Amino acid sequence: MTETVQDNEESQQELSDDRRSDWSSPGEKLKKLREERGLSHHRVAEALHMTAHYVKSLESDQYQKLPGKTFVKGYFKAYARLLDADVDEVMQCYEQYVSALEETQENEAEEILAKKSLRPEYPVDDMCGGYYPAGDFDQLVDVEGRR
Repeated sequence: MTETVQDNEESQQELSDDRRSDWSSPGEKLKKLREERGLSHHRVAEALHMTAHYVKSLESDQYQKLPGKTFVKGYFKAYARLLDADVDEVMQCYEQYVSALEETQENEAEEILAKKSLRPEYPVDDMCGGYYPAGDFDQLVDVEGRR
């Protein structure tokens, strides 16, 4: 009988590991658990004393639509408890997701800045102190309409 208990625990652990690899974000994880339990957005929102819009934002990882990082963490903890999920696992997933997202945004910003720094700028008009990006001189037209 103890072998069946151990086998059952091992299969649950394997299932848990398999499911964990399927979740790329904390929102997806909670959405999947909510759907497995047959709960609607409105039912979850009512139980957590928040709007359905907030539940949908959590599940779609659109944190900019929520009040702030502290609130998002609290919402995830409450949502995980409601679904009997491992709160620590959900929070770890959230932290990893957010740090990866921030890293991606930083890399994209650095790429944009690097591209801009590759384009030299030349003075166009000393009176205005303006600069014109290199390579776009065919767009310059003088006062009389000549190029």
